[in-house]
Amino acid sequence: MTTTEKYSLSEADRALLPSDEDVAFYAEHGWYLTKKLFTDDEVDGLVTASERYYAGERSRRLPVRPPRLAYW
Repeated sequence: MTTTEKYSLSEADRALLPSDEDVAFYAEHGWYLTKKLFTDDEVDGLVTASERYYAGERSRRLPVRPPRLAYW
């Protein structure tokens, strides 16, 4: 017999979940504004990486380009 460990969220992860009030608001309005999910440093790193990408930087070449898929 195989057993698996039950997955559980940390308190920090649980704090990021929407509250019952948030869910009710979403049900009524169709949108919901999350709490802050990323630190300022994480956002700065993502912005920097996206700016490098759109400036043409690539970390590697794709080994095979499928015939009907745009490159990168």
